[in-house]
Amino acid sequence: MAGKAPGAVKLTGVEFFAELPPNDSTPTININDKSDLTGNNDTMAKNPAMGNLLAGSLNKIAKPAAVSDSTHPPLTLYFDHNNMQDLWMALTWGR
Repeated sequence: MAGKAPGAVKLTGVEFFAELPPNDSTPTININDKSDLTGNNDTMAKNPAMGNLLAGSLNKIAKPAAVSDSTHPPLTLYFDHNNMQDLWMALTWGR
């Protein structure tokens, strides 16, 4: 957005979509902001309306700044399941 300072436009949504192998029946995957899984937690859950993809968004975990710098560290997340075939992250930003 022209005329805006870096980081002035904030992220309003962070969503995740995961595809598991056909033989994996895991119903949920937890997302955490600490490596020992004791921090804030959000969840992706199976969604049959989306071809059995697991879907979820950051609600309890703080959304990162739109621009990472020394005052806005990058987003680091930890998942309690690592058998995903594909993992997508969708960002929404605006005023």
